Order: sequence, then C-alpha cells, then structure tokens
Amino acid sequence: MTVDPIEMSSEKVWIAIQGIEAGYTVFEARPYQADAYSRFMSQGKPPRMEFHFPASQYNTDGDVVFFMEPFDSTGFRGTYESFCVLVNENGEKHLLSNEEEVLRRFTGYMNRVWFATC
Repeated sequence: MTVDPIEMSSEKVWIAIQGIEAGYTVFEARPYQADAYSRFMSQGKPPRMEFHFPASQYNTDGDVVFFMEPFDSTGFRGTYESFCVLVNENGEKHLLSNEEEVLRRFTGYMNRVWFATC
C-alpha cells in the first residue's frame, strides 16, 4: 500500500537512529517522518506501509520514499504500543514514537546491552 499524506501532523514524534559506534541517539523526527507516523498509527499499524513524499511538499533534495512497519516487542517487558519502525531506502531501521521518555529509556537499555556485548 502506498500512501501520500497531504496534511502535516502537529504531533511531536521522536526517532531513534542507531550509530555504528555510539548506539542509539534520539532526535525529534522530521516533519515527513512525523506525518508518516501519524498516518501509520491511525491505520492500525498494518504489516507494511509505503510512503512517498514529493520533494516539494517538505523542501527536501529529492522525493522521500520509505516503509513503516510495526515494532515487534517480543521478549521485552513493558508496553511499546507507541513504537513503530521506519525502514529507509538502504534497509536501515529506525524506531519512532510519540512518547519521548519511553523511547529514550528503551534506547538507553538497548545501548547498555549493545555496549555490554562489544
């Protein structure tokens, strides 16, 4: 399913990006990422949803194409209903959530686990 959202979201959304050496870092999501998050969550988190944003809509260098998928919380304690996964054109996966503190705590945990296994 390809979706081309027109309306911009006013909801604040956060993205966790995994670095090679520093683990996860949390940033405020870009407007197109926040818009995709809102649309994906409002659609009930389908198995996979494609997004195609024209460059003119978000003032980017080129069209932005990526997928959103539900977050698989199997094996984790807690509720991660606000999480989903953005998969970019390179296959890199990033976590998105509208709950900044929950995302920061989760990525902090993942960073501790990641550094403990290095």
